[in-house]
Amino acid sequence: MVTSIGIMEEQKIKKWVRVIAIVELMSSMVGMCFHVLIQSGIIQETLNWVVLFDFYFNTAAGLIIFAGLWHPKPWGWRVAVLLIPISYLFVLYDYINDYFAWIGLFYAPFVLLDVFILRFLFKPEVMTFCRVSSRVLSRMRWLPNALLDLAIFFVVSAFGNELIGIGVVVAVFLGFSLAKRYRKKNSKPEDVTTASTGSAIDPASR
Repeated sequence: MVTSIGIMEEQKIKKWVRVIAIVELMSSMVGMCFHVLIQSGIIQETLNWVVLFDFYFNTAAGLIIFAGLWHPKPWGWRVAVLLIPISYLFVLYDYINDYFAWIGLFYAPFVLLDVFILRFLFKPEVMTFCRVSSRVLSRMRWLPNALLDLAIFFVVSAFGNELIGIGVVVAVFLGFSLAKRYRKKNSKPEDVTTASTGSAIDPASR
């Protein structure tokens, strides 16, 4: 995949990549402040080992992503598109084991933010700017859609239940799949092999 980008577009991409880096840094800082408040007893909360591991993982991931994207490096792009989705495995585990009403509405905005971040990072011009040439990772463009499904599940489950949430996600997934196939089918060029500018000559008429 080779995409040429101009100087103005490069500056624009660099600006937004750094915005993403700052967002990840702020996320780590907020997490650390929250942890300090809990450990100091200002916030009365007991953290199990999963939540603690999630905290350390997200804090380290945010700092690594910040370092890799502030001065855009290929490894910064790679860790971003890998660690952001992985972090939601812990969110799902905590959601399943420590569910309470409306928690999905709390999670959903953060998931949607990461959907936008991943969609931006997977743009061909952004990958070119970050000097990413990995074919394996470039095929993982489905990750933002997977997180979007997760956000839909969280929102629907908050107003209904988990089964309804799963049903809506499956319906949305099938709908997008059918629409994609329909667009792909209609975008195929028409068969012009039989078209000609003149009439064919019948050998028998010679």
